[in-house]
Amino acid sequence: MSRIKILDTLTANKIAAGEVIERPASVVKELVENSLDAAASVISVKIEEGGKSRIIVQDDGTGMSREDLKLAFKRHATSKISSADDLAELKTLGFRGEALASIAAVSRVTVRSRREEDATGTELVLEGGVIISENPVGCSRGTRIEVTDLFYNAPARKKFLFTATRESAAISEIISRLALSNTGVKLTYYNGSRMVLTTPGNNNLLEAIATIYGYQTAKELITLNYEEANLKIEGVISLPTWHRATSNYTAFFVNGRYIKDSGLLDALRDAYGYRLPGRRFPFAVIHIFLRPEVVDINVHPQKLTVKFDKPELIYSTLSKAVLQTLEHSRKKREYIPGIKFNQKPESIRKAEFQGNIDNSPDTAKQTILDFTSGARAEEVTVETAATTDLKFRETSVSYIEPEETYIGQQQIESLPYLRVMGQFKASYIVAEADNTLFLIDQHGAHERVLYHKYVNMDHIGYSQLSVPETLELTPEETGYLTEHIFLLQQLGFLIEHFGGNSFIIRATPDFISGADGKEVLHDIIQLLGNNQKVTEKTLRREVILQCSCKGAVKAGQYLDKGEMDHLLRQLAATDYPYSCPHGRPIIIKLTLGELKKFFMRQE
Repeated sequence: MSRIKILDTLTANKIAAGEVIERPASVVKELVENSLDAAASVISVKIEEGGKSRIIVQDDGTGMSREDLKLAFKRHATSKISSADDLAELKTLGFRGEALASIAAVSRVTVRSRREEDATGTELVLEGGVIISENPVGCSRGTRIEVTDLFYNAPARKKFLFTATRESAAISEIISRLALSNTGVKLTYYNGSRMVLTTPGNNNLLEAIATIYGYQTAKELITLNYEEANLKIEGVISLPTWHRATSNYTAFFVNGRYIKDSGLLDALRDAYGYRLPGRRFPFAVIHIFLRPEVVDINVHPQKLTVKFDKPELIYSTLSKAVLQTLEHSRKKREYIPGIKFNQKPESIRKAEFQGNIDNSPDTAKQTILDFTSGARAEEVTVETAATTDLKFRETSVSYIEPEETYIGQQQIESLPYLRVMGQFKASYIVAEADNTLFLIDQHGAHERVLYHKYVNMDHIGYSQLSVPETLELTPEETGYLTEHIFLLQQLGFLIEHFGGNSFIIRATPDFISGADGKEVLHDIIQLLGNNQKVTEKTLRREVILQCSCKGAVKAGQYLDKGEMDHLLRQLAATDYPYSCPHGRPIIIKLTLGELKKFFMRQE
């Protein structure tokens, strides 16, 4: 007897559905894209329980006849193409003919549709992909599809769905992307009885962005418009002063289709270059238009990945377009490029220097900054010397190895005593100990000092803001924040819902400023969105990590010898002074022996 069997149609459809329909957001994406392909100008989406119990999508598109409606739920039935040759000229979002069949295979579906020329419409009721009833019905022009009990007949898939809040957030993200690529369509989205989003549908990208991300974000954007040969790039990008910790605020569209492409993201960040702080991402909604035959969209069932005929040309053109736009904006003085300081280096030095110079030219009495709080510490006498612009040729260096010391029976890590020699490029402290030269990343060192202080606090208090900060979020971010707002309150953020997707920050953890607190909160919300399970412990650590990073001295900030010495003493008192809280090394060393070898001198 043969061991190989041909699967029955129902089983095959369930398996195939798993490639297209992963979660409720997949259903919404496919149904709304069908509405867009049907030339709808108004689309309404309503969900219940994160889409797990009910999804309704209604449009005013062209509608379907009775015969077409029945065929639409057959696998590989489509009105978008008729042969393989059509794949090279695709202008629609859908083309595989799998979406409706896949949705119907794992849910209960009721659909009504009517064309303009028909007196009545048709209603179909399906369960598990099988038509249960078919009736004429009075309805408006267009199509209304109601999907209930998603994965009712696929329990293995259903148990892996997330909470209603997280599934709702995923749907919000899908609708936001579709709204950004179809600004001429009025999209309305309801979660239960609450209207989450409604777009103007007036072909104005900035107004659509303001609706989704808030007017404060829209005000930080500049228009991108570039054309070269058969390639056109349009959209908006943020000024370098607006940035986030993740790439969730960047969206790329190719011929109206949202895609994910790491090459495009790298090209975007390369164009910003030094204008952005390290590991930060700008806001961008970028539409790329090119001939259909030079891009292959038939790569993956979800159509999120494409292949370009000449990818390097696309990437380099995008970088050129973004760079020219930023430079034009800079010449108009719309922004000041470079690193932003909390205080000007000169003002710090004048404020902290006491001016009581002794007769000796090599010593001075001054106040040392307390790097743990920003307050002044005790007066000490320190050596001062003229600093030089130290320049090293490339050579092999090694990370410093911890020295083992003991307090009682407890082994701890400790630094050797480091004598400060100067500062290199206002970013690295140059010091020596015994026969070894040390380079210390001042930002990473201060991050470690602050992290050590904050993590050993028994309780995180809060400071009331004299002027409350307004926080505008996307619909999906609102879901993440609402779900974890109690945890954030325990960590020092006092937040109130202000209606819609707006919140008021009335207090922040007592060791950060209100402006920094707002930025930290934005980054925390990104963490909530990217992680499925967030505990109080992990959230507390993330708050401390972000606050340590925001509060630490920056690269490019000048420090005097007393401040550098004080920072190194505090670093030595931390539990692990050799890497920052993110795991990056703080200190590298170059021994005298290595130097002699470099200069070809004998030991």
